[in-house]
Amino acid sequence: MRQLTELELTQVSGAGDIAGAAIIGAAIGGGICVGLASAARTTGTVALAMAIVGAAGMSGLLASGQVAWEVGEWLNTNTQIQSWIGRAIDSVV
Repeated sequence: MRQLTELELTQVSGAGDIAGAAIIGAAIGGGICVGLASAARTTGTVALAMAIVGAAGMSGLLASGQVAWEVGEWLNTNTQIQSWIGRAIDSVV
């Protein structure tokens, strides 16, 4: 079996850039809140406000998750964090 390239790993894991995570989060959050507003039978203005709040909240959440992922990748690349974690686990067990 062949080894995956770094590009293939990125595509499989779904990792993208921070802006992409924010856009996806905005779409998901806005859609959820519009659905909730519709179920509550609110007016158009309230539904729009809920969509904006949901989009802002979810985009921030997914963008922060992407930032954390990229920090982890940087730590893996530039430090010996894997061996530090391994030694810490071995000392506990």
